[in-house]
Amino acid sequence: MANKEAWISVAIVIVLLALGVFLTQKTTWFESSYNYSDFNEFDDGIPMDVPADNVVSTPASVECNSDSDCVKVQEDCCPCNSGGKDLCVAKSLEQGYLDNLAKCNPKVTICAQVFNCKINSCSCVNGKCEGN
Repeated sequence: MANKEAWISVAIVIVLLALGVFLTQKTTWFESSYNYSDFNEFDDGIPMDVPADNVVSTPASVECNSDSDCVKVQEDCCPCNSGGKDLCVAKSLEQGYLDNLAKCNPKVTICAQVFNCKINSCSCVNGKCEGN
């Protein structure tokens, strides 16, 4: 009986070693076969994701006078239903956000499949656009 248990232990070790080799080879195969030069197609010196310092900032002055002066925008390369963030800004800043989104590279942007939408509508509160 002990001999049978020893063979089972040896078989388990062999299977685990084979699995480790397989996974290592898969990783190496993926890394060596992926063509990173595809990224250069969009390389214009702009970071692939829109970093916080490239996001259009809202001026310290009054942004709005009424709710219709505010719009909801996507803050970064990922939409809020894929882990990104949305926010409310003055309509005058909307195009700046759209321009930044146009710089996003879908070939390298990885979005988490996490629902992060928290804003249903935008309103003007004390001269500032806020999400509801």
